[in-house]
Amino acid sequence: MSWDLSISSIVILNAVSVFGRILPGFLPDKVWTFQHDGDMHNHVSYSDSTVWLPGKSSAALLCYSAFFDFFSGCYISLTPALVAEVSPPSDIGHRTGILYFCISVGVLASSPIASAIVEASEEWLKQVERLEYKLNTLLHMLIRPKRSSLAQGFHLDTSQALSAHISPMADPKIQKDQKGDILSKKAH
Repeated sequence: MSWDLSISSIVILNAVSVFGRILPGFLPDKVWTFQHDGDMHNHVSYSDSTVWLPGKSSAALLCYSAFFDFFSGCYISLTPALVAEVSPPSDIGHRTGILYFCISVGVLASSPIASAIVEASEEWLKQVERLEYKLNTLLHMLIRPKRSSLAQGFHLDTSQALSAHISPMADPKIQKDQKGDILSKKAH
């Protein structure tokens, strides 16, 4: 890829990422946020293994750049919404801070590791990417809820305690004491 084309790919990255941060934010209002975010991670992994790794031409790399940037922008913008979905309102700031602290440790450590992998050989890069793709898919298969529960929203048919502690909004059917412990669940 030429220098001018690589600069153009950065422009594509920035332009498409803006749409990737804004547009997918409307869908989680209708669909479970964790489901949507997991799908975005899977799309990024699919683009890595189907467009980037086998692609040798500049057109394939530009296509990958647009595809990757849209979906990576999506899961970057949905991260605070995921924290808000599983946290009571009083803990959102605290949990978001801890999340980004953990992310910063990974980002800080990953640059030297990635540099060592790239310098060793391009084949190592492809092997690491394939491993990431397989682990990502496996984790989403294990964590992903059943499709039938999506229509019910975030309150899955589990225990009332799980429903009460995950939802950031108070459930009027559940009575709690002042510490937030569940006393009883009212009938419909």
